[in-house]
Amino acid sequence: MKNLLLIALTVIAFNLNAQSINLKASVQSPICNGDATGAIDVLIDGGTAPYTIEWYNAETQTLIPGQTSSSISSLLAGKYAIVVSDNVGLSTVMKIVIGQPDALVLAAFALGTSGPGANDGSINLTVRGGTHDYFFAWDNGATSEDISGLSAGDYTVVVTDGYGCQKSVTRTVSDVSMISNGGNNNNQGIKAPNTNAGGNNMTTSMFPNPASDFLRVNTKGDAQISVVNVNGQEVI
Repeated sequence: MKNLLLIALTVIAFNLNAQSINLKASVQSPICNGDATGAIDVLIDGGTAPYTIEWYNAETQTLIPGQTSSSISSLLAGKYAIVVSDNVGLSTVMKIVIGQPDALVLAAFALGTSGPGANDGSINLTVRGGTHDYFFAWDNGATSEDISGLSAGDYTVVVTDGYGCQKSVTRTVSDVSMISNGGNNNNQGIKAPNTNAGGNNMTTSMFPNPASDFLRVNTKGDAQISVVNVNGQEVI
């Protein structure tokens, strides 16, 4: 009698486990920041087939139309949910988060030449985000992160990360002497004349002007410098 009772309890427990729906997700993140290359594959175990499947954008709580299989692709980074219902009306929900690499960010500072015809300009490049390692392709043929020995002109670099994601930036190496005396291009600088007030001989030059990211200021002697934005507000 005890053996028969044990067998009956075992059969009941097995049936209860078979009715529950268990989900296990495998997630593929987008290769590049902002790309729609993410994917989710869900393994369904238990329940009673066939299954009805719905996918939702969990951030907007909206149904993703046309997605009725246990796999979904072409996804941006974000939060998603899958709802699986079996043939006897049992349902389960799983929420899934897809991450992504940080965006590639390039910061480049150009140092002008010492004079007309000189080849001593340089560009210092700093890269953040993406996936290591980084590969550099300058339009002058250089493949290093920073470049030097440059004449005046525009230089563009394309940075490729370890997954093939790319970002480019262009910087102008200017003739410092020409910048200090003004000019008609967007990279012109300003130069304060020598003054002897109070016994100080002070020369100050700043370029490029206007500037949006990097700014170089050269001073000889004591100087008080103020920087204002396009609205006339003092920022430094």
